[in-house]
Amino acid sequence: MTTKSYKKVTPKLSEELTRYGKIIKEGIKNIDFPIFLAEIPYNGFKILLQHNIAPKSQEHFYYTRSKYGWWQYCAKKDELDAWDKKLLKEKASHYGQYVQDDHSFCSDNQHEGEFYGNLHPNNMVEDIKQQINMYLRDKEIEIARSKMTEEDYERIAERAKVFLDNVLVENKGVVFKLSQEDGKDKLSKFLPKGMDIKKIMTHRGFYDGWIIIGKDNNYFMDETGKAYYFEPTGTKNLQPICIMARTNNKYLHLYDHIASRILALINDDKTKKDITTLK
Repeated sequence: MTTKSYKKVTPKLSEELTRYGKIIKEGIKNIDFPIFLAEIPYNGFKILLQHNIAPKSQEHFYYTRSKYGWWQYCAKKDELDAWDKKLLKEKASHYGQYVQDDHSFCSDNQHEGEFYGNLHPNNMVEDIKQQINMYLRDKEIEIARSKMTEEDYERIAERAKVFLDNVLVENKGVVFKLSQEDGKDKLSKFLPKGMDIKKIMTHRGFYDGWIIIGKDNNYFMDETGKAYYFEPTGTKNLQPICIMARTNNKYLHLYDHIASRILALINDDKTKKDITTLK
């Protein structure tokens, strides 16, 4: 059996990650090798970053998938209140790639695609901080909204729908509705060369959404407000973009966030200085 060639890259870790990290021994079934584990306190959570330090005989398994080996990252809240239990259960897929036991916001770099495979450990920590901040913002909003009346919700939804509709109409030349029923022929002209619409249709947790043509890149935003840009080569999966709202106003509707993010992506040449995940 032939073994794929690989290059072992040792990342330079940030001071924060090194300070809170340590090497421990952990046995998994028939495998017994050390792991590097970092536990970084952050806003009532512990960010958990783990790296399996595999023996030479197993390095090819990890480094052919990611140039940094296998890194996993999650976060665990120090104490869970009733709202934590509710939101982390209901919106688990809204933040990380998956949930593992009582850990949330989980991802790892063994997934297919350049974004996950080449994500630096330092960037993993910054990514999960943004996810935690998004969660804390959402929690404040949900608590505030629990005290609102049905009439309040209706007024907010009506106003937000008008805002989103206006944004879509005024930018119809660069924003295109995407539905799971749409075929490749209708949308292929908006995609980077080599990008197959099926890559979007089969994307995990796919929702209806919009194709957005920016100044520097093309984007996809689903109806939950999650945004992605297409890899420059157009041959891999979608890459997620974290766009943080500047306010936690309880009177903002999901449509408000979607409309604002669409405008930000259309004008990516100007907004990328404020949205660090844009390239």
